[in-house]
Amino acid sequence: MRILWVDDEEPIREIGASFLVQAGHTVDTARNNKEALGLYEDGAYDLVLTDVEHLEPLSQNPDSGEGLILAEALRKKNPQQLVGFMTANHHQITGYPRLHKPFDPEQLLRFVKECSHTAVR
Repeated sequence: MRILWVDDEEPIREIGASFLVQAGHTVDTARNNKEALGLYEDGAYDLVLTDVEHLEPLSQNPDSGEGLILAEALRKKNPQQLVGFMTANHHQITGYPRLHKPFDPEQLLRFVKECSHTAVR
């Protein structure tokens, strides 16, 4: 599976991507929406994993929900795009699978499998 991982926290982004690569997935990473959309233009992803509250450059609001903005932008480009959210908070996110941080490698792999079986609503 080809996955795009979007998170402003480099250790989480890199460790999570490493787990997925070890499990046989191809993973690209981005730290914000701008990077994610730039990568998205270059190719299709089976799944996009994004933090709900990653900070955009110059963002004034740490609770801005940039991940939701990204999901909406991706779904405009491809209504069938699978998107899963990772969050340390208890956001109400309708229509998307959600994984609570912190998580272990087994939880992450189960989440990716769950996302791949989730129909776009």
